[in-house]
Amino acid sequence: MGGGQAGLAVGYYLRRARADYVILDAETQPGSAWQDYWDSLHLFSPAEYSTLPGWWMPKQEGEPFPTRDHVVDYVTAYEKRYELPIRRPVTVHGVHHDDDHLLIRTDTGDMRARTVISATGTWRSPHPPDIPGRALFGGRQLHTTDYRNPGLGSNGSTTSQAVSVTHHDAPQHHCGHANMITRTRLNTAATLVFVVCSGWCGRCVGVGA
Repeated sequence: MGGGQAGLAVGYYLRRARADYVILDAETQPGSAWQDYWDSLHLFSPAEYSTLPGWWMPKQEGEPFPTRDHVVDYVTAYEKRYELPIRRPVTVHGVHHDDDHLLIRTDTGDMRARTVISATGTWRSPHPPDIPGRALFGGRQLHTTDYRNPGLGSNGSTTSQAVSVTHHDAPQHHCGHANMITRTRLNTAATLVFVVCSGWCGRCVGVGA
């Protein structure tokens, strides 16, 4: 389940093992969540360190760190290169035991399998953190899944909420357009708070439980 990079990597090795398998993907086209990431997203690592098994990601001309669109092009070509058996759009509603098999209930019908691998990721189920005072904030609140570009339509304040490393890239490209507070959970005990104001990114103002 899942046609993102994790699902494609699993598919690559199942193909090498000559297994009988299928990849179910809820998206309408290749690229998975990469299709919905913000416009200015770049990887934090060069192409040669961001490859899927079997085929290195080509370098992007003029970009030391590949853009979102380059990644989408790469995974699209990867699917075709290895002729991975992907069915889309298919939404899985549940997986249940059924004698010696597993019953997969989807919006296109039921399927049975001996093994199910979940590679769905978290993009479709965002979890905004419960920040104290959040209800009192008068500006616009955005989760990373809602952010596409700096065009917020106002000069007010914005709160960016996410629980991933990549979300730092969104506020970086938002600088100069709004005052922003970002809150990222580093682990179960600590929280790092960044303030972005007057176009200056990444000022650490506190770490607390």
